[in-house]
Amino acid sequence: MPGLNVDWHLGGLPLHSPTLSGDSKLRTLSWNNHTAPASVNGWILPEEDVEDEMETLQVNGNDAAAKGYRAAERQTMDRKSSSPMMPAFMTSAPGKVIVYGEHAVVYGKAAMAAAIALRSYLLVTALSKSHRTITLRFPDIDMEHTWKIDELPWSTFSQPSKKKYYYDLVDKLDPELVEAMQPHLSIMSPKASPEDRKIHQNAASAFLYLFLSLGSRNFPGCVYTLRSTIPIGAGLGSSASISVCLSSAILLQLRTLSGPHTDQPREEADLQIERINRWAFVGEMCIHGNPSGVDNTVATGGKAVVFKRGDYSGPPTVTPLRNFPELPLLLVNTRQSRSTSTEVAKVAALRNSQPAVVEPILEAISQITESAHQLISKSDFDAKDAGTVQTLGDLMKTNHGLLAALGVSHPKLERIREIVDTVGAGWTKLTGAGGGGSAITLLNSNASPSTLQRLEKALANEGFEKYETTLGGDGVGVLWPAILHNGSDDENGEDIDQEIFMDADGREGIERLVGVGVGALEKRDGWKFWSNAGGPHVNSEGKQEPISGQLVHALNVAADEELSIPLCPVKEASAYLCQYTKSKLPQERRLERENMNVLITGAAGFIGQALAARLVTEQKSSSITLTDVVEPSAPDSLDSRLRCVQADLTSQDDCNALLTRELTHVFLLHGIMSGAAEADLELGIRVNINATRQVLDTLRRVNPRVRVIFTSTTAVYGPPPAPNFPLTEANSPAPLSSYGSQKLIIETLLNDYSRRGLLDGRVVRLPTVSRITSSTRSDIAGLTVSAEEYGEGSRVVNLPGITVSIQEMLAALEAVGGQEALDLVEDKRDAATEKIVKSWPAMYDTSKAKRLGFVEDGTLEQTLQQYMEDYRDRRW
Repeated sequence: MPGLNVDWHLGGLPLHSPTLSGDSKLRTLSWNNHTAPASVNGWILPEEDVEDEMETLQVNGNDAAAKGYRAAERQTMDRKSSSPMMPAFMTSAPGKVIVYGEHAVVYGKAAMAAAIALRSYLLVTALSKSHRTITLRFPDIDMEHTWKIDELPWSTFSQPSKKKYYYDLVDKLDPELVEAMQPHLSIMSPKASPEDRKIHQNAASAFLYLFLSLGSRNFPGCVYTLRSTIPIGAGLGSSASISVCLSSAILLQLRTLSGPHTDQPREEADLQIERINRWAFVGEMCIHGNPSGVDNTVATGGKAVVFKRGDYSGPPTVTPLRNFPELPLLLVNTRQSRSTSTEVAKVAALRNSQPAVVEPILEAISQITESAHQLISKSDFDAKDAGTVQTLGDLMKTNHGLLAALGVSHPKLERIREIVDTVGAGWTKLTGAGGGGSAITLLNSNASPSTLQRLEKALANEGFEKYETTLGGDGVGVLWPAILHNGSDDENGEDIDQEIFMDADGREGIERLVGVGVGALEKRDGWKFWSNAGGPHVNSEGKQEPISGQLVHALNVAADEELSIPLCPVKEASAYLCQYTKSKLPQERRLERENMNVLITGAAGFIGQALAARLVTEQKSSSITLTDVVEPSAPDSLDSRLRCVQADLTSQDDCNALLTRELTHVFLLHGIMSGAAEADLELGIRVNINATRQVLDTLRRVNPRVRVIFTSTTAVYGPPPAPNFPLTEANSPAPLSSYGSQKLIIETLLNDYSRRGLLDGRVVRLPTVSRITSSTRSDIAGLTVSAEEYGEGSRVVNLPGITVSIQEMLAALEAVGGQEALDLVEDKRDAATEKIVKSWPAMYDTSKAKRLGFVEDGTLEQTLQQYMEDYRDRRW
């Protein structure tokens, strides 16, 4: 059959179906998952102290930056020197020990890892806008380097084929990007020893790869200061802890994280953890090459996990053990340096040469992990029971023997095990990659004080360094702003600035100053953790789900006749919006149409692109500015009237640059859609309310009575009072979703500003938007809609659409594309999404819209056929 691309939008939840053709593989009729929330028209992250350094999430499945040619170079926005854009803040992440499963985890087997009390801390200090540098300081390893932001390889990292966003799953490093960083790494630490210089460059490579991938050339200057209480090179996850600190800090600066706070829903908190973890894994790849992902996962989520990565093209299966017991451990550092990549390569070589021998060893290690998991998961598990501790200890001892058989132990590790066995203090195994590093000992509860004293003395005589620690602590944490009381009488607390932080003396000094889990400071106020939010997520059977099950939802809805969905084709939606450019302007701002100056926000989305294309072909506008947090592409042609601008509308500087000029029409299309707004309340509030209000407030000051067209949603209504009850604009909204509530707030505000004569607002409530065309888009070309025609009080109109069930969608697809197209669709049920969808009404009285000149579409089948004719050789 001919190529067919259908992209339905379910009240803002995009429903992607790639091009369907004879050689197509499996396609699914499904909604986006939480890890990649989509937006109808791009994403603007609001926060008054954030610059336009932010990039955007994918727009309807298409990277906006990858769309063809551009109409104009990005407008250069003049920046003035000012105070820092945000307060200093800190992130912190724990180290870890592998309790069971080292090396087997690299080959898709299970491993169990737990957080420990030793942690890394990152202080982020923003510089004024005139300081165009970033500095990475790590005094514990005598490292400090400064880069000029504008000299970094942005052109390479921002190529459409290479640009990544915060929600992307990056499973391998791009060699070209790695190569582009080398000139900026090779100049580091010229006076350091080769070994130290390599450590410095590895740490810096993780930082730069994250910074260049997630940031942009307009990122503010900052100083990133790292301190760590975790011994480096000891197999305790120090690099992962640092990667998590860096990942969380940069994502916080981009405002792509919400929380943490104590009343944050568990699912929302887990979403933030997953975002941080994905990019921390990228940092680990920069340092180690082929990491398992265990270290960064534990450092992010804390507590303990059973971790299994079967396929690097998808997220790992991670089962959190939120009730993991606090097991006291003796952690012993051999002081023998080792390389994770070297030890991993050693096992790989042995596996390649002796697969029949090595595979059973790896499987046995995996079975040890599963046995421990089953024991800990029992309802009657008692960590204080001597028999239980004996079982866990025996599993540790066996695990160590198997690792030694793989050749990853070391004489110093064997000596520690021998000392512990001799005094009878407990059970010992290596932890981490081996080849040196550290050993952990589960202490025997029956060991006497004199036994423990003999053990301590014997270890000290051998030159080993010991740490008494516990398992199962918190994961990544945030201190925003970087202020702690630290026993001070000052009610405002103590600012943790760079010099104070740098001067903290050793591990004890760092913990005393900013520590989150030492002695009396264990519950220190200020630090907040996503791992403490809400409760465990449970499935329909009441069982706790793995993180992967919580975060990688298909968000699918079954083909259910009871679920009716109003659709509005995007070309029809763009025509509706375009109609407002033909409206009668207020007398004092009336201009000839050839003098129209139009601004479209969220213009990287497909509605913004379709609207711009329509304005170019049907209007004699003087200028059309497209803006989004990524530079939008210009549709169809390099028309001189088009200007594409990357801007962060939460920045007052950017708002002034965009809005302080003569404008006749402003289309507000940006927003976080229903699924993402429901999953992430804080982001929905900041994007859908705060950012839009800032635009409106700026406009009423610098462009009073400008015409503003705001795209709202029929989700503002909530369920109808009775089945098939046709709702009108006169019915009182009662939304049952965060998205609908947020849109209703802006509707109310724009109505009031219009009543006061501050702006000339229009609110169009779109039904679910489908990315298909209509054959009835030319009939409205000459219509006008004035404020008077709307009637008294409200500037709101419900746009016409087609109400169909998913079964009817499938029937139309089959009618147009045949059984071949239908066979490419699978349906899955997701109760959470179904609940959201069923809270929306399915029937609307759109007589007001029709009176104003808007028209209905044809049938869905006709629309699909028209789409094929119009878009066979193109995609939005």
